[in-house]
Amino acid sequence: MTLYVVTPDPENGRGGISSVVRAFLQEKELSKHCSVVISHSELGKWKKFSQAKSALKQARKGDAAWFHCGPWLSMLRKKLLSFGLKRKGVKLFFHLHSPTLENYLNSRVGRLLIRWYLAPADKVIVVSSYWQELLALRVPEVESKIIVISNPVDPEFFSGLRNS
Repeated sequence: MTLYVVTPDPENGRGGISSVVRAFLQEKELSKHCSVVISHSELGKWKKFSQAKSALKQARKGDAAWFHCGPWLSMLRKKLLSFGLKRKGVKLFFHLHSPTLENYLNSRVGRLLIRWYLAPADKVIVVSSYWQELLALRVPEVESKIIVISNPVDPEFFSGLRNS
């Protein structure tokens, strides 16, 4: 089984998702089953998207794809990358990182788009019990799919404390 981790560049990305994924990938047991698929980078977004689509074509029944999603454009990009995978028997996990999720859920149009976005998900990952409760309240059809995985802290963050 391969776990395709679909994410902004975890090594050179500037945002929080890159940091979170980098920390997750430091877990040896997890990382040995992972294939990192970079969905975009600051340099060449469309080129990375095209490469990501090609990489995900390798996914087979029994594999899983873990989509790390920020705000709307990130979500749309991940949704487009997910097309066709479910039909191949690939499990889909959508990890919602954006602090703007609450704004989306408080809008009727936003809830409609979130429903469409999460419809094929096998699991929906959120970063806190607050997001779990809010998402379950506003989009009840995904309640049984929601799990909480708190963001890990990159060990490098604490490296300077050892010598203090």
